[in-house]
Amino acid sequence: MTARPSRLPARMPPTERRSLVRALRALTAGSPRLRRALLDSLIEASVDDLAAVQAACDARDWEALRGRVHRLKGGACILGYPALTELAGQLEAAAAAGDASAVLALVPRLAGRVESLVAVLRDLRGDACPPSACSGAGAGHVQQN
Repeated sequence: MTARPSRLPARMPPTERRSLVRALRALTAGSPRLRRALLDSLIEASVDDLAAVQAACDARDWEALRGRVHRLKGGACILGYPALTELAGQLEAAAAAGDASAVLALVPRLAGRVESLVAVLRDLRGDACPPSACSGAGAGHVQQN
């Protein structure tokens, strides 16, 4: 059973989005060049970490999953995204305890939060492409409906 989100990404509350913007401003000292580089790095790392979490979940490799979730938790903490920080902490503890049922219940929720973060980061970077549509050809471009 693959742990994949079955719904749209969780929406980031406006207060958390403002915290994220403030954190990015502080981390980059207001430099547009540094901001772009940091956004690029955060998006890539978040997408890679989420894929690794999902692969580890599929393989029932709780230690690998715990390590990637720990990275996501640290990034969320630095960026001021407490909903993801808390959820990642719960998932990290469940993985460390080998609690498969808790892990399987929490991974889809974590995926929704990470996808929400990535969507906001992409929006702040200037592209509005949803995470699921930004892989492969055409990545980074706004999709028209």
